[in-house]
Amino acid sequence: MNKKTVLEQSSFTKAPLKKTSKYSKDYLSKVYRLILGFLTKDGKKNRAFNLIENSFLIATKTLGTSKLNILDVLTQKLSLCVEIRKVKVHGKTHLVPFPIKDSRKIYNIAKILIGSSKSRSKKGLKLHYTIAMEIVDIFNDNSCGSLTTARNIMNLAIKNRANATFRWY
Repeated sequence: MNKKTVLEQSSFTKAPLKKTSKYSKDYLSKVYRLILGFLTKDGKKNRAFNLIENSFLIATKTLGTSKLNILDVLTQKLSLCVEIRKVKVHGKTHLVPFPIKDSRKIYNIAKILIGSSKSRSKKGLKLHYTIAMEIVDIFNDNSCGSLTTARNIMNLAIKNRANATFRWY
């Protein structure tokens, strides 16, 4: 399944994007493809595609909005400008905030969303339901694993901003 097929089947071109969106359709389709890549196991991309489509179908029915608008809200609320890395200097380990590029931001969005959904699915629910529930919770600003993870990362970056001098080690 190539990129064109995924984008045509996922109906990105049909849905209008809000005028208040700061992300383009290309950027949002990259987010969608990376989420799809996180769910692909053993080369079974069609299975992952059905899983993500079912998740977004449930979320769009629940929220009453288009897939593009849902992805736009996801990227706005889960997008981080820094990530925390461990740097060892003179035998001590420091947590150092690093600024990241757009491609890494997209990766972090997908990683946070799928990671928190998988931890939620251990409670006995199917994965596409947990992804849909996570999306709905993010959209409605309810407390969920994705938002708390993003907030924790930003709080760590703020607390350890004095360690930014160790970024070049």
